[in-house]
Amino acid sequence: MRIRREDTYKRIDNTLGISKEKKKAENLGTGNRRSANKDKSKKLQNKVLRLVVTDFCCWVPISIMAFINFSGIPVSNVVYAVSAIILLPINSALNLILYSDFIDIIGNKICSSLSDSCMKS
Repeated sequence: MRIRREDTYKRIDNTLGISKEKKKAENLGTGNRRSANKDKSKKLQNKVLRLVVTDFCCWVPISIMAFINFSGIPVSNVVYAVSAIILLPINSALNLILYSDFIDIIGNKICSSLSDSCMKS
């Protein structure tokens, strides 16, 4: 009597209690985890992008003024003071907001309220 390999695997699966349905459910679970990880990664990328853009916008004018001053063109100290008094506190306040999930929460609420109003119309 010759035992086929497929029969042996079926017996082992039945003995261990592994069925095709369980395997499919496990595979679906890993797919959901991968999807969740991609969502988290995308959110983190968006957060970092917002931070980089706001830091760039706040620091570039000050850097440009410094390079202009180093090239020999005089820049008034009042301009430095005004830019430091206005731009740097704005940057600090934006960083607090951007490091938290505040922007994502507000964005989700706005999207949900817009979709509700669109559905009612």
